[in-house]
Amino acid sequence: MKSTSLLLAFVALTGIAVAGPMYTPPPVMPSGPAEQLFGPGFHIGGHGLFLTPDADRADDTFGGGVNLDYFISPWVGFQASGSWADPGTDEIWHNYTLDLVLRAPIEAAYIAPYALVGGGAIVEDQANILGRAGVGLEFRPTASFGIFTDWIYTFPGGGGGEDDVEDYQMIRAGLKFGF
Repeated sequence: MKSTSLLLAFVALTGIAVAGPMYTPPPVMPSGPAEQLFGPGFHIGGHGLFLTPDADRADDTFGGGVNLDYFISPWVGFQASGSWADPGTDEIWHNYTLDLVLRAPIEAAYIAPYALVGGGAIVEDQANILGRAGVGLEFRPTASFGIFTDWIYTFPGGGGGEDDVEDYQMIRAGLKFGF
């Protein structure tokens, strides 16, 4: 009887020693936002801009504008934009554009780098077509609010005359609101 009790005690102690203490996994910490920040949908926004023409005919200047974005997926969308600036040419430059936007959201960092390419019209004393391409970065702390900045190179088309608008660069910064 004594040997049976001793054997059971030995087996019990060996089982506890082999099993070790109870393992408790660490708590799971969130790795990013609880909601999808860069999903499909509409955003409207406004921006300030700095315009830097490549020619002596126009001066560096500040301006502003509005934009409307629609993304069909987290990666592909369209942006319609209107921007205005006075580069000292006796006329205010009006840009009206439509761009294809390709972005690469990094949800855990709340950012989305993007590239855009598109075209539209620039209206000074006459209307000229334009093409443009650029890159940018958007920070979005919530799905309905974002802050963006981008650089866009614009190349207006024209007949090559003295009065044609030369190529120019635009640096924009602004806010976006989702709806």
